[in-house]
This record gives sequence, structure tokens and C-alpha cells, in this order.
Amino acid sequence: MQSRLLPRACKIVGMIIASLAFITPVIAGMLHAVTWEQGEPRRKIANSIVLVGLMLMVLAKEKIEDEFMNYCRLNAFRAAMLAGVIYFILDYAGIFKGSIVSTPFGLILSEILVYLMVFHIQKLGIK
Repeated sequence: MQSRLLPRACKIVGMIIASLAFITPVIAGMLHAVTWEQGEPRRKIANSIVLVGLMLMVLAKEKIEDEFMNYCRLNAFRAAMLAGVIYFILDYAGIFKGSIVSTPFGLILSEILVYLMVFHIQKLGIK
């Protein structure tokens, strides 16, 4: 089965978008002191743009796209989903009480980061 992925250049574009969307509000917050309520809409927009950039990185092709890359993607997806489900169950049971990830954005962000970490570790062959 042929997987449908974005072109390889989207990985670099995604890195740039995610980095700029993360760094720009930090620099703007240092230059212009605003209250928490005034900065909330900008923070939500920046969070959304960070997720778009990370999704571009996740959905982009690798230089060599073969069965091994599909295997690495599958294992990384499995690990990320398992980590998210386990956290959700433990948080729902009251063990974490929202102390690690308190918002849906945080849960999605952590799953994407786990996916990227596991994918690149497996791709490099580190056990």
C-alpha cells in the first residue's frame, strides 16, 4: 500500500513554522509587558501554528521512503498513542490530577513530540 505523504521540503518548512511560532510570542512578551488576559488570544494562535508546523514535520516524507520507514512510523504512532491513552487513563483516575498535561493542546503536543522522538530514535537505529 502506497502511503500518501507531503513532499520532503515540508519538514523544513514545518520546523521553521514551529520555531517561529514558539519564539515570536516569547520575544514579544519580553518587549511588551501585557496582562495574562491580553496575551491569551495571541498565545492560542501561536499554539495552533506550532501544531501545524509539527504536523507538517510528521507528515513529510523522508529522503529514502521504504518499508523500514513505514515500520518506524507505525511503531512511533503506536508508542505515541499508547502514551497518550495511558496518561489519559491515569489522569482520569486521579493519579496525575492534570499536573503534567493540563489542556488538550498539551496532550496533542506531547503525543506529537513522543511520535517524533520515537520515530527518529528508531530511524537512527538506537535501541
